[in-house]
Amino acid sequence: TVVSLAGIAPVGKRASFIFDCMVAFSQHDRTYMQYEYLYVGDDINGYPQYQNTEIITHETGPKVSAFFMPGMRFQKNENRAFQFAMAGVIEWRKINGVSETISFPVPMCSWFFKF
Repeated sequence: TVVSLAGIAPVGKRASFIFDCMVAFSQHDRTYMQYEYLYVGDDINGYPQYQNTEIITHETGPKVSAFFMPGMRFQKNENRAFQFAMAGVIEWRKINGVSETISFPVPMCSWFFKF
């Protein structure tokens, strides 16, 4: 499921404040394998013995990802505009009962040309 909200508000004759946001709701589901040496005891000479063991981990839980993009748009004329935004991505997930949040900025510039 994805929810989106966007808007534009003029702040001058040719400048506008813009906002765009998308929020996605999903399920995190990942299985991965790792190998580990486990101590199993000493041999007859007293040296430690290890066994290579495969460990399979399954992660599952809810995940919410959001993309927020506030910025400014400068309209030169009806056919051209320049837009910049300091967007950001935020992801929240709860894996096996443990919450985790990841976020990072995404600066963006775009030019609009009408054909």
